[in-house]
Amino acid sequence: MLIRKRFLNTKVKILTGIMIAGLVISGSLLTLPTGQAKSVVSDDYPLNDSAHWNTEPIWRDEFDGTSLDRESWKVRSGGWGANHVQSCYRDREENVNVKNGNLNIVGLYKPGEKCSGNEKSGNFTSGFVETKGKKFWTYGYIEARIKMPNNKSTWPAFWMSPNESAYGSWPRSGEIDIVETKGSNLDYAAADAHWGISPGYKKHAQGKKLPAGFKDTTQWHTYGVKWTEGKLEYYIDGVKFHTINRFSQPNAANTPYGPFDKPFFLRLNLAIGGDYIDGNGSKWSNAYNALAEHPESFPATMSIDYIRIYERRTAKEVNVPDNNLRAQLNKKLAIELNTNRKDDQKITDVELEKLTDLNLDAADDISEAEKIHDLTGLEAANNLKSLSLKNNSVFDLRALSNIKSLKSISLTINR
Repeated sequence: MLIRKRFLNTKVKILTGIMIAGLVISGSLLTLPTGQAKSVVSDDYPLNDSAHWNTEPIWRDEFDGTSLDRESWKVRSGGWGANHVQSCYRDREENVNVKNGNLNIVGLYKPGEKCSGNEKSGNFTSGFVETKGKKFWTYGYIEARIKMPNNKSTWPAFWMSPNESAYGSWPRSGEIDIVETKGSNLDYAAADAHWGISPGYKKHAQGKKLPAGFKDTTQWHTYGVKWTEGKLEYYIDGVKFHTINRFSQPNAANTPYGPFDKPFFLRLNLAIGGDYIDGNGSKWSNAYNALAEHPESFPATMSIDYIRIYERRTAKEVNVPDNNLRAQLNKKLAIELNTNRKDDQKITDVELEKLTDLNLDAADDISEAEKIHDLTGLEAANNLKSLSLKNNSVFDLRALSNIKSLKSISLTINR
């Protein structure tokens, strides 16, 4: 699947080099290449961008063996008290196994099964694996290829939790939900994140407006999240469909990007029953209804083909020799990143990539010494769409020549 995506991405890049679009600069028309080719992945899919993302995983599990790698994974055992989930999680081969190149998490009807930690549940077992204390990361692109079960009372999830509760217990230290589906609607998938001060005073930002053409979670799909400073961008089959940024109050973290600025570990589980499926008391939230009407849907299996973790290229300081440009960029970045910055602070390429529309206009009465003369450094702002430089003293645009996203520049009253 990944090889196919890379091949198609290469094709997109070739087409990009031969297609022409207009760039308007103060009434004059210049041309820059742009791409409109269709692909199974979106233009901003992280693995398209080898200049800024390493396209070889820093960690992966392809599940090609015959058993779960216990050096990387733990298997939970016991109940899950929240959301009225009915399944007991078990560390058994029948609930968690690796076969035919897949990790399989299996929900079973097991009459008489008792569940410690959740006395109201029982008679159903399932699997729950996690990398807590073994494998954990801060930032990156995390992707898995998953096939969900066809059982109306299932709630499969691929998600992440903090390896240590740096800001306190849930939800203070955050939760990243890469994908949650429900068997009662096979065309449903959602991404989310949770943070806050307490279970009764918290925030979340769910996204479920899915990419065009997405359907049938019982087929293989890739689900991923691009996690960077202050931002979570969610993908299905390489197409971005949801973004969360600027994690608003209530927020227990006192850092610009918190609580999502600490190491998180992976989780995969298959819940049976529970409120998430269709609400408390609804038909399919009770797994006995699925058992009665569709007994053939047990066992219910969630299969994972692979999980891969990619990291960004290491951020590098950008040379910005013009002090006035540096000061203006730091002011813009302070707003964009919701943090404090000094006028002479060092600027990295990763930070400049966050700028899309940049107004660097100078006041009409500004002195020559206060104007921007040299644009060196802006070549790293490779997501820039528009730039305004009114009343400056710019005469050389070569720093902008390779920014393919750039559509307009205003150079009113310049050299």
